[in-house]
Amino acid sequence: MKFRIRDKEFESEEIAQIYPAAMIKSGEGEEVTPISIEWVEQYRDHPEVVVKHYALIVHLKDKSTYNFEFSTKGELFEFMEELANTIEESKSL
Repeated sequence: MKFRIRDKEFESEEIAQIYPAAMIKSGEGEEVTPISIEWVEQYRDHPEVVVKHYALIVHLKDKSTYNFEFSTKGELFEFMEELANTIEESKSL
């Protein structure tokens, strides 16, 4: 099954893993590291935990990775719900 995330089209068979993440500041400049949203929620009051943005991360079986950025957790979750609905609808066709 094919589906689209922004301007990139994927075949479901080529996906190894897809997951949401919070991208936190992790070093000098604009360097960021993906961290689970649950971890960020637990430590959000810690002054060193700075969320730069959220992302939907897609790992393909060929080892390539795609990060799709979202400004807020709400935007990310809304997109994930739309994507899940699209996948469910295509299964019933």
